[in-house]
Amino acid sequence: MTGHVPVPAGRIFELADDAIDAAEGGDLDLCERLASQALDLAEALPGGAERDRAMAQALRPRGTAERARGRYAEAGATFERARAFALPGFGEESLEVAELLNDLGMTFKYAGRFADAEHVYQETRRILEVIDADPEDLAALYHNLGGLAHIRRDFAAAEELSRRAIEIRSSALGPRHVATLLDRSAHAAILDGLGRHDEAEASIRDILGDLEAALGADHPETAEARRLAA
Repeated sequence: MTGHVPVPAGRIFELADDAIDAAEGGDLDLCERLASQALDLAEALPGGAERDRAMAQALRPRGTAERARGRYAEAGATFERARAFALPGFGEESLEVAELLNDLGMTFKYAGRFADAEHVYQETRRILEVIDADPEDLAALYHNLGGLAHIRRDFAAAEELSRRAIEIRSSALGPRHVATLLDRSAHAAILDGLGRHDEAEASIRDILGDLEAALGADHPETAEARRLAA
């Protein structure tokens, strides 16, 4: 009689990565299906570090979909659960824990819990600095910190943080990469909030064509950029 052969954790990680990609592409139904498959496989693994890592990775896209659907309390609980597995699985000062903290920060920001968002973003920053993280991860964090300062109407702090995101991302990916364009679009909105309307308009007009080509004319980020350029 043949016994049960556990699915390798690598397959679970692949499903989780595909689920995140689906969410970023706007297909939340696919994201949820893939995340459920990954979670079912992870839960079937024997206890130990491998299962902890698999559970953390499988739960992350579920939280991402919940946040995208506006279910912020559920998303926060899912990311907290994922972090509880990531801490023993990957270590307290790991990229995986930092990513989940960043996810929590975004969730708290959308839910209006700005102080909680600030707290977890700063913890994310500490970890990324300790592990000498990839520049793209640092740029994403500065982008999010700038967005948090923006929504709190601290435009001076937001401008400095978003400019830092542009500098890091431009150096890492190039000035016309779509992620850099999104950083510049966010920065232009902050300039507009500071009353520097001419600078904001000039910056947006410089990137609008590339942003439309990368994201499409109907994308919300493109629509916001057109508003600033008007």
